[in-house]
This record gives sequence, C-alpha cells and structure tokens, in this order.
Amino acid sequence: MSIDADAHIVLRPRGVVESADLGVRLAMAHVGPVARLSAIVLPLGLLATLGAERRYGLTAAQTWCVAIVLATAAEAPYTLVAGAVALRGPMRVRDALRDRYGSVIACALLRWFVLGIHCLAIATIFIPYMFTLSALLFVPEVVMLERNARNALQRSSRIVQTMTGRALATAVLLLCVRAGCVILGEVGLRSLVEIVLETRGTSRSLWSDGVSPYALAGFWLAVPAIAVLRYAAYIDLRTLREGWDVQRRFQRMAARLTADQE
Repeated sequence: MSIDADAHIVLRPRGVVESADLGVRLAMAHVGPVARLSAIVLPLGLLATLGAERRYGLTAAQTWCVAIVLATAAEAPYTLVAGAVALRGPMRVRDALRDRYGSVIACALLRWFVLGIHCLAIATIFIPYMFTLSALLFVPEVVMLERNARNALQRSSRIVQTMTGRALATAVLLLCVRAGCVILGEVGLRSLVEIVLETRGTSRSLWSDGVSPYALAGFWLAVPAIAVLRYAAYIDLRTLREGWDVQRRFQRMAARLTADQE
C-alpha cells in the first residue's frame, strides 16, 4: 500500500486508545460510504448465517464459527474503503464489493483454521490463543491493501513482531467490542422488538441456547467497527515499524521542491 503526500490523516505514532479514537473519527467523517456498504453487507451476512444454521441444523458453536468466517470476509470492503479515504481518496462502494474476494475468503478460512488448530492443541489455555490471534490480526489488511495474499500470514506476523504487547491489546479491544455488540444485540434489540411489537419474544436466547437471532444481529453490527478499528491499529503499527510519518514528510518536501523548480 502506497502513501500519498496528501494523505487525509496525520501519520504519527499512536497508542492503542488513540488508534481506536482515530478509527472512530475516520468512520464518522466518512459515514456515507460506511452506511451504504452496511446496508448491503450486514443484512446479507446475517441472513447467510441464519440460513446456514437453519439449513444444516448447526449447533450454537458451529453457527458462531460460520458467522466468524463470514464476518472476516465481510470486513474486507470496509478495509478497502478505510484505506482509500484515509490515504488516497474516495472509493466507490461498488469497487470495494468486487475487489479480490477469492483471496480474502481463502485467507479468512486459513486464518481461522490456524486459530482452530491452535485452540485444539491447547484448549485449556486462553493466553496462547490470544498471542496467535494477535499475530494473525492484520491478514485482511495485508491481502486487501498490500496485495500480498500468498504470504499474508507471514506478513501479518512480521508487522506485529517486537510489538506483541500492542497487537495483543488491540486484539483484546476488538474482542471486547465484538462481545459487547453481541450482548447489546441480545439485550437491546430483543427489548426493542418486544416494546415495538408489545409482545414477549419467543425466539431462542443467547444465555440458554448459546446463540440467538438478536445476538447474531449484534455480532454483524460490529463488523464495520471491527474493520475500521483494526485498520487504524494497522496504520499505527506500520508507522512505528516503517516510519511512515517520516516518509510522508520527505514526500511533502519533494513535492514542494518540484513545485518550486517548476
């Protein structure tokens, strides 16, 4: 991914909280493309998850696995839009939806396969899983923005090398955001539907059944936030590792000198 001299964000080292704040500001500043994308991606993702559960009689754990893999692919267009509006300029939603989806889905499956094997090997220990998750955190950015699908796992691991603590904190933050949206969907959406329809909901509950349509709706509502927050963390780590802020200063100086010579 290249950096234009007129990038729309200030490239400088940030902490985890500051990176999250940058992601929120980025999404709010370009709420139009995010909203249009969400109107297409999120309903399709929720319907695909519920359809697979009903069609194949999936258990709660299997349903969540399907949702996670689908959501990883669904985050890809948000990553493209975030990268475009932050560093290069606006991107059409149509272009974001049709760019390199075969590579994204393949890497998503491979990423979660690696995590699944890791969990099975050390099922009783949570910390090693988190370190593996942090190492594979930026696979979508590597595939979509760096165009490096072949070495996506290795490249993602190298980005967080020597900065495992920061990557781990980001992974924990993203898990908390996703879990919070699932709980908000289960509690908030269920309550809203019951109030609007003036009836008690009879569908399954997250607490007793392990999954519910409301919890899945909350899970899918978290997809844009997860993608944008992770992209902001990706920008921060690459700025720290590769000196993007310094590169941008030199680009501006070169552009200024060229303009003066002309």
